[in-house]
Amino acid sequence: MKSPIGSFRKDRIFPMVLIMITLIVGLFSLTACATKKAYSGPELTSDKIAIIRPDADKAFTEIKILTIDEYELEFFESEVAVWPGNHKLSIEVKLAFPYLNDALAFNQNVSFNVQAGHVYTINGKIDSVKNEGFLWVTSDKAPDQFVGGAKIGPVKLLTSTP
Repeated sequence: MKSPIGSFRKDRIFPMVLIMITLIVGLFSLTACATKKAYSGPELTSDKIAIIRPDADKAFTEIKILTIDEYELEFFESEVAVWPGNHKLSIEVKLAFPYLNDALAFNQNVSFNVQAGHVYTINGKIDSVKNEGFLWVTSDKAPDQFVGGAKIGPVKLLTSTP
Protein backbone atom coordinates (compact mmCIF):
# COMPACT_ATOMS: atom_id res chain seq x y z
CA MET A 1 0.00 0.00 0.00
CA LYS A 2 1.29 3.43 -0.92
CA SER A 3 1.57 6.19 1.64
CA PRO A 4 -0.63 9.27 1.01
CA ILE A 5 2.48 11.42 1.13
CA GLY A 6 4.10 9.32 -1.56
CA SER A 7 1.11 9.85 -3.84
CA PHE A 8 1.97 13.55 -4.32
CA ARG A 9 4.05 14.17 -7.36
CA LYS A 10 7.28 15.82 -6.35
CA ASP A 11 7.45 17.76 -9.60
CA ARG A 12 4.26 19.63 -8.58
CA ILE A 13 5.44 20.70 -5.13
CA PHE A 14 8.12 23.15 -6.32
CA PRO A 15 5.77 25.15 -8.60
CA MET A 16 3.15 25.34 -5.82
CA VAL A 17 5.73 26.62 -3.32
CA LEU A 18 7.00 29.14 -5.87
CA ILE A 19 3.45 30.41 -6.50
CA MET A 20 2.80 30.77 -2.75
CA ILE A 21 6.03 32.72 -2.22
CA THR A 22 5.20 34.99 -5.16
CA LEU A 23 1.73 35.71 -3.75
CA ILE A 24 3.08 36.50 -0.29
CA VAL A 25 5.79 38.81 -1.65
CA GLY A 26 3.19 40.50 -3.88
CA LEU A 27 0.87 41.17 -0.95
CA PHE A 28 3.69 42.67 1.11
CA SER A 29 4.82 44.89 -1.76
CA LEU A 30 1.29 46.23 -2.21
CA THR A 31 1.06 47.27 1.43
CA ALA A 32 4.69 48.32 1.92
CA CYS A 33 4.05 51.89 0.85
CA ALA A 34 0.71 52.47 2.52
CA THR A 35 -0.17 56.00 3.57
CA LYS A 36 -1.71 56.45 7.02
CA LYS A 37 -4.63 58.88 7.10
CA ALA A 38 -3.85 60.73 10.35
CA TYR A 39 -6.89 63.03 10.34
CA SER A 40 -10.58 62.52 10.92
CA GLY A 41 -13.28 62.89 8.31
CA PRO A 42 -13.51 61.94 4.66
CA GLU A 43 -10.59 61.45 2.27
CA LEU A 44 -9.33 64.82 1.01
CA THR A 45 -7.52 65.78 -2.18
CA SER A 46 -3.76 66.44 -2.13
CA ASP A 47 -4.26 70.22 -2.28
CA LYS A 48 -6.12 70.13 1.08
CA ILE A 49 -3.66 67.93 3.02
CA ALA A 50 0.08 67.44 3.43
CA ILE A 51 2.07 64.22 3.15
CA ILE A 52 4.95 63.43 5.52
CA ARG A 53 7.23 60.58 4.50
CA PRO A 54 10.62 59.19 5.46
CA ASP A 55 13.48 59.44 3.00
CA ALA A 56 13.66 55.98 1.48
CA ASP A 57 16.63 56.73 -0.78
CA LYS A 58 19.33 56.66 1.90
CA ALA A 59 21.82 53.86 1.51
CA PHE A 60 22.33 51.97 4.78
CA THR A 61 20.04 54.29 6.78
CA GLU A 62 16.48 53.37 7.73
CA ILE A 63 14.15 56.20 8.75
CA LYS A 64 10.80 55.31 10.26
CA ILE A 65 7.92 57.44 11.51
CA LEU A 66 6.79 55.76 14.73
CA THR A 67 3.96 58.11 15.72
CA ILE A 68 2.37 61.35 14.58
CA ASP A 69 0.08 63.29 16.92
CA GLU A 70 -0.38 60.14 19.04
CA TYR A 71 -1.31 58.01 15.99
CA GLU A 72 0.91 54.91 15.82
CA LEU A 73 1.97 53.73 12.39
CA GLU A 74 1.78 50.04 11.57
CA PHE A 75 4.84 48.29 10.12
CA PHE A 76 3.49 48.59 6.56
CA GLU A 77 2.59 52.29 6.83
CA SER A 78 5.50 54.44 5.76
CA GLU A 79 3.98 57.89 5.25
CA VAL A 80 1.14 59.95 6.70
CA ALA A 81 -1.48 62.33 5.33
CA VAL A 82 -2.32 65.21 7.68
CA TRP A 83 -4.24 68.46 7.82
CA PRO A 84 -2.23 71.68 7.63
CA GLY A 85 -0.88 72.89 10.98
CA ASN A 86 1.66 71.89 13.60
CA HIS A 87 2.35 68.19 14.05
CA LYS A 88 4.52 66.23 16.48
CA LEU A 89 6.32 63.14 15.21
CA SER A 90 8.41 60.46 16.85
CA ILE A 91 11.12 59.29 14.46
CA GLU A 92 13.48 56.33 14.56
CA VAL A 93 16.71 56.41 12.57
CA LYS A 94 18.97 53.40 12.44
CA LEU A 95 21.80 51.97 10.44
CA ALA A 96 20.33 49.46 7.99
CA PHE A 97 23.21 47.05 8.07
CA PRO A 98 22.96 43.45 9.31
CA TYR A 99 23.77 42.99 13.00
CA LEU A 100 24.38 46.71 13.59
CA ASN A 101 20.96 48.31 13.09
CA ASP A 102 20.02 48.15 16.78
CA ALA A 103 23.45 49.29 17.94
CA LEU A 104 23.64 52.40 15.77
CA ALA A 105 20.27 54.09 16.14
CA PHE A 106 18.44 56.99 17.74
CA ASN A 107 14.89 58.13 18.39
CA GLN A 108 13.92 61.78 18.17
CA ASN A 109 10.73 63.81 18.55
CA VAL A 110 10.24 66.65 16.11
CA SER A 111 7.44 69.19 15.65
CA PHE A 112 6.92 71.37 12.62
CA ASN A 113 4.21 73.27 10.78
CA VAL A 114 2.92 71.77 7.52
CA GLN A 115 1.11 73.46 4.66
CA ALA A 116 -1.51 71.94 2.38
CA GLY A 117 -0.25 70.61 -0.93
CA HIS A 118 3.29 69.98 0.33
CA VAL A 119 5.16 66.70 0.64
CA TYR A 120 7.57 66.72 3.58
CA THR A 121 10.53 64.34 3.79
CA ILE A 122 12.11 63.23 7.05
CA ASN A 123 15.87 62.89 6.53
CA GLY A 124 18.38 61.31 8.86
CA LYS A 125 22.03 60.47 9.08
CA ILE A 126 24.13 58.38 11.42
CA ASP A 127 27.80 59.19 11.90
CA SER A 128 29.14 55.97 13.40
CA VAL A 129 32.64 57.41 13.88
CA LYS A 130 31.42 60.27 16.09
CA ASN A 131 28.56 58.16 17.52
CA GLU A 132 26.07 60.88 16.54
CA GLY A 133 22.90 61.18 14.55
CA PHE A 134 21.17 64.00 12.70
CA LEU A 135 17.55 64.55 11.69
CA TRP A 136 16.04 67.19 9.42
CA VAL A 137 12.86 67.85 7.44
CA THR A 138 12.57 69.24 3.91
CA SER A 139 9.60 70.17 1.72
CA ASP A 140 9.15 69.34 -1.95
CA LYS A 141 8.45 73.05 -2.54
CA ALA A 142 11.85 74.07 -1.07
CA PRO A 143 14.06 70.96 -0.98
CA ASP A 144 17.25 72.88 -0.17
CA GLN A 145 15.83 74.50 2.98
CA PHE A 146 15.27 72.88 6.34
CA VAL A 147 11.71 73.09 7.62
CA GLY A 148 11.95 74.96 10.90
CA GLY A 149 15.28 76.43 9.84
CA ALA A 150 17.83 73.89 11.15
CA LYS A 151 19.01 70.33 11.50
CA ILE A 152 18.34 68.57 14.79
CA GLY A 153 21.50 67.12 16.22
CA PRO A 154 23.92 65.90 16.93
CA VAL A 155 21.95 63.32 18.90
CA LYS A 156 23.84 60.64 20.80
CA LEU A 157 23.09 57.13 19.55
CA LEU A 158 21.21 54.63 21.72
CA THR A 159 24.40 52.74 22.55
CA SER A 160 26.18 55.92 23.71
CA THR A 161 27.29 56.31 27.29
CA PRO A 162 26.64 59.69 28.96
